[in-house]
Amino acid sequence: MLSHFQTTSGSVSTNRVVRLTDVTDGTSNTLMIGEISVVLPPGQTNQYRSWIRGNNGGSGTTKNILNPINSTFYNGSNNFNDISMYSQHTGGCNFANGDGTVRFVRTSIDMNTYRASASMNSGEVVTLN
Repeated sequence: MLSHFQTTSGSVSTNRVVRLTDVTDGTSNTLMIGEISVVLPPGQTNQYRSWIRGNNGGSGTTKNILNPINSTFYNGSNNFNDISMYSQHTGGCNFANGDGTVRFVRTSIDMNTYRASASMNSGEVVTLN
């Protein structure tokens, strides 16, 4: 839900600001940011970047929801914004929703539900349990 923001022209996120009124799927079931805390296997490229970097190479806690939780590492090249949300918790990780609540989402979540919960205005209203 949080957008990468940059002032450089030509980016899909140039001057993009997300307002609460933009979240038409509902703030209580729309994921805003997720946890990324992972112990990398030997030889794996570091995938941590601070959230304060904004759009300078990608954001640390806002990712494209393409892959299941705890499944996809940074490849050292071109998938930084497509890596999985990760945690050291058994069975899932924590997310902050658009309304400010924090929710534990299980790794077993249906991928269609997971993707829909990361969409803020596509009419894919889901309930996360």
